[in-house]
Amino acid sequence: MSDDTVKVSAAPFPPLKKPVVCTVDSDHHPKDYQFAELLPLLSKEVLQEIGRAAIRFGQLEHLLKVINKRSDKNVSLESSLEKLNGGSLGALLNGIHRGEIEKFEGLIKLAESNPQLASITDQLSRVLDLSKTRKRYLHNGIGRNSGGEFFFLHTGEPIEDSKMYVELVAASTAAVSLLSEINEKVPALKSEG
Repeated sequence: MSDDTVKVSAAPFPPLKKPVVCTVDSDHHPKDYQFAELLPLLSKEVLQEIGRAAIRFGQLEHLLKVINKRSDKNVSLESSLEKLNGGSLGALLNGIHRGEIEKFEGLIKLAESNPQLASITDQLSRVLDLSKTRKRYLHNGIGRNSGGEFFFLHTGEPIEDSKMYVELVAASTAAVSLLSEINEKVPALKSEG
């Protein structure tokens, strides 16, 4: 192996020359929300909360994959992760079926016959509610219409910066609480520690 160093230059995306503007109806709701102003971005506080929530959602998703392993002696962590590779938090809870080879019933369905998962049924339901917030902020995209209002690109639903902040703080707080509750009800196995 060589001691040579490699230098990499990473330049930011070039600034948009013309913003792409969304058309709105008489109530200022986007008519065609595939087009929106991409700049300026959300406030620094909202961007930080999106990042914090994304990390918490990821931690929760990983814990639930580990819980699947903890709750069934015949399931390995690798098996759990392989079945859900590319799956979302919603797929982990509700299941995923891609043909006959990739099949996972979902933790909510598995809880019907698994006593350890049954002990966290309430938490799984609350995580399912959080997964909707996750999808909304991490997958639906946010833009501005020609009136300068923020909206979700996928649905066209308008949303204010302050409301985003409140929803994201609440989601992060709920995720932290759920992480603690789930770990308490289905504790780590001795071989994990």
